[in-house]
Amino acid sequence: MKYFDYIIFSISILLMISVFASKLSSKISLPLLITFLGIGMLAGSEGIGKIYFDDIKFAQNLGIIALAIILFSGGFFAEHKYIKNILKKGISLSTIGVLLTCIITAIFAKILLKIDIKNALLIGSILSSTDASAVFSILRSKNISLKGDIKPLLEFESSSNDPIAFILTIISVSLLTNAQVDTIDIFLLLIKKIVLGLLIGFSFGKFLIKILNSLKLEYYGLYATFSLASILFTYYTSEFFDGNGFLAVYILGLTISNKNFFWKKFLLDFYESINMLMQILIFLMLGLLIFPSKLILSWKSSLILSSILIFISRPIAIFLSLSLSKISVKEKLLISWVGLKGAAPIVLATFPVTNNIKGAYDIFNIIFFAVCISCIVQGSSINYLAKILKLTAPYKNKSHHPIEIEESNNLDANLFECNIDDKNEIVGKAISELVFPQNTLVLLIFRDQKYVIVKGNTVIKPNDTLIFLANQKDFLEIKKTLLII
Repeated sequence: MKYFDYIIFSISILLMISVFASKLSSKISLPLLITFLGIGMLAGSEGIGKIYFDDIKFAQNLGIIALAIILFSGGFFAEHKYIKNILKKGISLSTIGVLLTCIITAIFAKILLKIDIKNALLIGSILSSTDASAVFSILRSKNISLKGDIKPLLEFESSSNDPIAFILTIISVSLLTNAQVDTIDIFLLLIKKIVLGLLIGFSFGKFLIKILNSLKLEYYGLYATFSLASILFTYYTSEFFDGNGFLAVYILGLTISNKNFFWKKFLLDFYESINMLMQILIFLMLGLLIFPSKLILSWKSSLILSSILIFISRPIAIFLSLSLSKISVKEKLLISWVGLKGAAPIVLATFPVTNNIKGAYDIFNIIFFAVCISCIVQGSSINYLAKILKLTAPYKNKSHHPIEIEESNNLDANLFECNIDDKNEIVGKAISELVFPQNTLVLLIFRDQKYVIVKGNTVIKPNDTLIFLANQKDFLEIKKTLLII
C-alpha cells in the first residue's frame, strides 16, 4: 500500500471508530472531545496504532482552518431572538472576562508554578477563553437545557471569545521573542485586530447574502462549496490586513444567520455535519500529536493550573465581568463552571513551539493535560451542577419532519408545530371547527410516532403535535386559537 493510501485508509478507520465510540461516550457520560482525543492517542506512535505524527506546524494550520469553520458555525447557528437579551453580557464575558481570566491565571501560575511572568502570561492567554467546540459539543450532545438565557449566553461567549484569546497569545509570544515590544504598540495592535475583524466579517457577510441570493446555481451543492470558500477567504483576508481572522469568520456567520437566502436550511444542515467533522478531525490529530510518556510528566503542573482556572480565575472573572448584570449568584456559579477548554487552547499552544520559544513543548504538554482535566471534570458534571442549582429546563428535541420548507425572500412562511396536551379544550374537536388565519395550512399531525394526513374531519386527540405552514405573525394567532400562550 502506498504512503498516501495508507494515510487515507488510517483516517477512514479512525473516523469510523470515532463515530461508534460516540455512542459509548454518551452512555458513560464521557465528553465526546475526550473520546476523540483518546482515540488519537491510542492510534499514535506510543499507542496500539503506531501512527507516528509530530508535524506540529501542519497540526497548527489544520487546527486554524477547523477552528475558523467551527467559529463560523457558532455565529451561523446563533438565534437572534436571544442575542438581544444577552449581547451586553456576552460581550463583557468575551472581553473583560477573557482579560481577567488571563491576568489572574498568570499571577497564580507565576506564584504556584514558579515560572517567569512572561511565560505565565503566555499560559494565561492560551487558557483564557471558553472553547466553542467544547461547549457546543457537550451542551448539545448531552441534551443539556438550561433556564432563561444561560445556554445562549454560554454559546455566544464561547463563540466570540476565542479571537481575544488568540490576540493575547500572539502578543504574549511577541513579548517572549521581542524584548522591545512597547505597551502602546500592544494596545494599538489589539484595537486594530478587533476593529478590522469586525468590519471585514460584517461587510463580507452582507456581500455573501447578496451573492447567495443572486447566484442561482444549477447544483445546490455548490452553495456549500461557495460558503466554505467564503469562510476561508474571510479569515485569510482579515489576517492579511492584520485583523483577527477568527473574529471575522464568527461575525460573518452571525451576520448571515438572521437573513433569508436560498438554500439556507440546506447550509444549516451542512454546517451541522461539517462542524462535527472538524471537531473529530482536530481532536484526532491533536491526540496523534501528543506523546503520553512525555505528557504524564506534566501532570502535577497541569493539575495545579486546572485548579487555578476552575476554582479561582474563572469564577472571579465571571463574577466581576457580570457584576452590573441582574444575573443571580446561582447562574453566575453555573456560568463559571462551564469554562470549558477544548481545541482552541491546544491549537494556540502550538504557537510557542512554532516560534521556537524556550520550554514551548513543556507548555504544550501542560496545556494539553489541563484541557483533558477541564473536559472530564467540568464537562461531565455540568448537568449535575445545573440540577443541584435548579437551573435545568425541559429539553426540546429538534424536530425532523418528513417534509421541509426552505426559507427565502420569495416565501414568507415556515414550518411550525404545536403540542396539544390532554387538558387542552380543543381535544375532541375536528380541524374544520377551528378558525385559523387565511394563509395557513395544517399539513400533518404527529400521533403515536406516526404522521397523519390532515382532513377537515380529522379529530384532535391528546398529545397530538400539529404541524403548520405559516408565517411568524400568523403562527402567534394560531397559538391563541389553540389556547397555547
